[in-house]
Amino acid sequence: MNIQIYPTFRLFFLSLLLGATLVGCSTTQSTGVPPAEPSGAGVVSDPLEPVNRKIHSFNESVDKALIGPVSRGYNAVLPWWAKKGVQNFFRNIRFPIYFVSDVIQGKVTQAGEHTARFVVNTTAGIVGLIDVANEVGLPHHEEDLGTALGYHGVGPGPYVVIPILGPSNVRDIFGMLVDQFLNPLSYTEIEIQAGARVLDGIDTRRRLEDAIDLGRESSLDYYLYLQSSYQQYREGLIHDKGAGTPFGPAEQTGDQAGNQTGGALDADPFVGEESDSEMTPPAASSPGK
Repeated sequence: MNIQIYPTFRLFFLSLLLGATLVGCSTTQSTGVPPAEPSGAGVVSDPLEPVNRKIHSFNESVDKALIGPVSRGYNAVLPWWAKKGVQNFFRNIRFPIYFVSDVIQGKVTQAGEHTARFVVNTTAGIVGLIDVANEVGLPHHEEDLGTALGYHGVGPGPYVVIPILGPSNVRDIFGMLVDQFLNPLSYTEIEIQAGARVLDGIDTRRRLEDAIDLGRESSLDYYLYLQSSYQQYREGLIHDKGAGTPFGPAEQTGDQAGNQTGGALDADPFVGEESDSEMTPPAASSPGK
């Protein structure tokens, strides 16, 4: 495996410098408290609705025909501890994204916690497969460049549905592109990148299973349901509030329910105390009606 270490660290420290500059120039004081008014609160801007709805329908078709069945098979075959290990690994490897976002927002304590989590989980947790840090009082906090921009008052911009990836907006798309430069997986061989992102996407989709089913069954217009759920989810992350999932309320996954009788609870990032899902679900479909 050929991993380009030095470009990764150069980008990491350049982003760190950028974050420090933004914090210093921002009119928002770096107190770790987000703006009083939610950025982009209110009616969602959707000038691209006709195009968005077509992409939404395409995503729904792909999810029902391919992504959903694959994720359910993955969920049925793998034991809970293997799925939890996959989730923990991808969360751990995104440390540079979390750290730079913390710095941009002036969340010094949280940046320290994320750093400590990375060190503990990478060593004692066997390259991040086991979330040892959570057991010793270092909980995960979901952050990304999109939430950092929102913290500093950057509005979401028009709502956008991305093929396969699902709901997003202009601000979060920009943040997602920057996040890719901070993700160490971006500096591995293309075959490794592709395999890792597919696995991450399948694992993310299986954790969204109950939320997706609930939305499909309970909404009159699933497109609008997803749009509203995504906006509330992102605002919840920006303002450090529990926000469920990008696809609606958090639901307990099947492997979690089984673990309550079989050992440690598979604490999912979309459920319970760790209600903190990823930016935009990587390689996960945006189901629609």
